[in-house]
Amino acid sequence: AEIIIYNLSEQSRAMLQAKPLHVQLFVGYGGELQRLFVGDVQWIEQRKNGVDWETRLTVGDGSRAFRHARVNRSFRAGATLKQGIGETIAAMGLPVPRDLDALPGINTSFASGLSLSGPASGELTRLLAPTGAGWSVQDGRMQILRDTDVRKDQAVVLSSDPQGGTGLVGVPEYGAPKERGKPPVLVAKSLLDPRLTAGGLVRIESLAVKGLFKVRRVAHEGDTRGPSWYSSIEATPR
Repeated sequence: AEIIIYNLSEQSRAMLQAKPLHVQLFVGYGGELQRLFVGDVQWIEQRKNGVDWETRLTVGDGSRAFRHARVNRSFRAGATLKQGIGETIAAMGLPVPRDLDALPGINTSFASGLSLSGPASGELTRLLAPTGAGWSVQDGRMQILRDTDVRKDQAVVLSSDPQGGTGLVGVPEYGAPKERGKPPVLVAKSLLDPRLTAGGLVRIESLAVKGLFKVRRVAHEGDTRGPSWYSSIEATPR
């Protein structure tokens, strides 16, 4: 995330020089705020722009775990995939997901033992590959999903109904698949909504497109000094 804060006090600007820094960003409407982003500060730039002080933060969700965590551990014969995955996640300093046991093949054992060495992110990707699952860090938590899986959150409904619409902006459109043989990608835009998350479900209700979709990518933009206040998603049919 890139976050720009205007006219912080001198004391607050000085406070931001301490490292490490953890940031939570909340947004909302009418005083009802929801958490939009959580992450570690990677870079801070503070400058005077005319009469305004601008503090620009570059923040990464789980960036320290991804960029710096390493694992070096050997397991004896009979070690399971679950043990290996748990070790790499622990090396990142993140809690192991509660639903890890539901992953197919999670209790597969290694007859010759298991050796983990190197960046924890790479080792986790290697261990998950046979299961068909991938991983990401969402709001500071490890998320492991297969391509056909979605988060267990309730589907976010985006509708353009003039009598009771729920934030859909413009007309959703299908684009070319990201990879050959994969489903087409739906591109849609809504009023800024923190409930839209990678791996989550969204229900689109418009004249052109209706149905359930899995969110593959989401980008949020908001400006308290201007009209920009949107979420843009890429999603594939369920």
